[in-house]
Amino acid sequence: MWTDTIQNVFTLFGTIFVVVVGFWRLGGPREVLRINEQGTRLEIFNLNPDPTARNTFWTIMIGYTCSYLTGIVANPGSVQKFLSVPTYRHTKWVLFYSAVGLLLINCLCYSLGLILYARYHQCDPVAAGVIRKANQMVPLYVMEVGRDYPGIAGLFMSGVMSAALSTLSAWLNTIGGILYKDFLEVFYPGVQHSEAKQSTFIKSIVVIICIICASLVGVVEKLGTVYQVAVSLMGIAQGATFSLFTLGVFFPRANSKGAIASAVASLLVTSWVILNAQLYALDGKLRFPGKVTSIDNCPASICENFNSSTSSLFNYTGVGSPVVADSSVPLLYQLSYNYYSLLGTLTGVVAGLIVSLLTGTPNTATMNPDLFSPYVRRFLPRANQQLHLNKNEYILTSTNDVDKTLTT
Repeated sequence: MWTDTIQNVFTLFGTIFVVVVGFWRLGGPREVLRINEQGTRLEIFNLNPDPTARNTFWTIMIGYTCSYLTGIVANPGSVQKFLSVPTYRHTKWVLFYSAVGLLLINCLCYSLGLILYARYHQCDPVAAGVIRKANQMVPLYVMEVGRDYPGIAGLFMSGVMSAALSTLSAWLNTIGGILYKDFLEVFYPGVQHSEAKQSTFIKSIVVIICIICASLVGVVEKLGTVYQVAVSLMGIAQGATFSLFTLGVFFPRANSKGAIASAVASLLVTSWVILNAQLYALDGKLRFPGKVTSIDNCPASICENFNSSTSSLFNYTGVGSPVVADSSVPLLYQLSYNYYSLLGTLTGVVAGLIVSLLTGTPNTATMNPDLFSPYVRRFLPRANQQLHLNKNEYILTSTNDVDKTLTT
């Protein structure tokens, strides 16, 4: 926890400094917004309902709600952090502070995006050949700012690396613990391991996963921008995870067979859609050209590197982000990447409910109401409306239609 906290402090202050300096060098926030508005970059309320449109009000509000809910309430890493505090009240504060921090860092990232466009709107470094990919634009700008402020470039990049390492370490630790607890202890229940052996097993699992991840770096590099690839691939796991969570919390009629069917169906459908979309993109049949860019004010030395046949210059000035698809690409594979987690969730919930109904629903009279959402508990059998809580807290019982709280 303390490692993540210190790393996040470095990341936060480095980002704040770059954003503040960026606004100051470009004439202030009002000037930055003016340049972005002229470049058709400000589209907060793009209400296009088309699910194949990449970034709209609906894809963000609906798609991201599903993604963030998965990360906050159903992600094993988040659950582990909730369990690390002593009381339920502390958990609520953890969630509140997480929401505030998430809002803050997102606003900083959006501001940095506005600054990048305002700085390079008349000299696109990708089209001019200064950098190869748009992913390199932030380091380019930080190095530019760092010339006037010695040490800031190193502080910012160390913050970025710290953020990446803290995120990866948390994920790897979570995955290692899950694989050990949910597989080794389940399939080999009679085997007793000391804490030292448990640690060795988990560390070995983490090393194997790291090797697999490192071997995929060359593949990820060819899949396009890092952000879209990350959201797309995370959608595979998020859909399956959130569908299981939704079944367990909101549907008492779901059973174990339905849960397995939910996870498998979600993983298969989402993987199939994402894989085919990426293959069409690699084949050039599915393209996402950017909005209008220019190299009109680039220095002569930079313009010499410009190659019109391979340039990344664009001239689209309309609403939204354009999607250019060949007629052979099915509409399903043109679905916005923001909807992948939603697709997996809906697929998993529907499949889980169907399989549960076909294989026999469980007896709800024996279920612990604590395991369901408060909005679902009222639909459980009234004879079993007893919360199984710690004896030192309270017991809630039902007599007729009146709930009585009895303190012990």
